[in-house]
Amino acid sequence: FRRILLPAAVILAPLATVAPAQQQGGEVASGRQILFVLDASGSMTAKLPGGGTRMEAAQAALIDMVQKLPASTRVGLRVYGHTSTPDRKNCDDTELVMGFAPAATHKDGIKSKVMGLKALGYTPISRSLERAAKDFDGQPKGPRTVILVSDGRETCKADPCAVAAALAKADADLMVHTIGFGVDDVARRQLQCVSRVARGSYFDAETRGQLSDRLAEVARLPPPPAP
Repeated sequence: FRRILLPAAVILAPLATVAPAQQQGGEVASGRQILFVLDASGSMTAKLPGGGTRMEAAQAALIDMVQKLPASTRVGLRVYGHTSTPDRKNCDDTELVMGFAPAATHKDGIKSKVMGLKALGYTPISRSLERAAKDFDGQPKGPRTVILVSDGRETCKADPCAVAAALAKADADLMVHTIGFGVDDVARRQLQCVSRVARGSYFDAETRGQLSDRLAEVARLPPPPAP
């Protein structure tokens, strides 16, 4: 019994010290790749009880989050619903407005892009997730984190949960977190499904302050274990 237990203890002891170090004491780990996917659909013009619109709150929260990222974190930004009005029913209205670069050199550029956004059209979540996965092409290998902020459900004929599941199956390094900003039950269930099948977590936010807190919280979550 001792011959079995002691060698096992020697092997397992170093492993027990690895996991906490990976979380960087609750801070965002440096060297990570994070792609923010922001909803700029027409419903983001809705007013918040405390004043301002959902879009204004999301802009402020995202800018604040990016400013706090470690300098070496590679960050990018994709936006959907920002170029076409709802009457055009544009399900291809999604754009990588800022490609990946270290946060140290990207903060001002992302701030400028975010502040110039206008909430206009549809909510093509599925197409945005498909494009988001491809946005990582050519980037260094390692954990790939997508943080999706949406105030509604898919408005195109597609199933974002099925899309997220397929993308996660194809890329073991991909993780998708979702934040529902003032969502109803249907949108919440859809976003919860997206995060669940893509190794991520779901968070609710109702105010600008809550959205800032949720973004900070989700950015600190550790990446999925290596396959």
